[in-house]
Amino acid sequence: MSVCDGPAGREQADEKLPITPARPLPANAAATVSVTYSADPRRTLPHTAWATGATPGVVLR
Repeated sequence: MSVCDGPAGREQADEKLPITPARPLPANAAATVSVTYSADPRRTLPHTAWATGATPGVVLR
């Protein structure tokens, strides 16, 4: 995980993943956050943004 090509701290809490850059970002500055994620696709969690069923896709809430 990185923010603006620098390291970032993270601590997953349930379905949330707060990301903390190593140093504060300037106000109104553009930032790029890169996250590499992997999981078992057969395991589903309630209330996630991932759709299941006949019509696959991503549901943003």
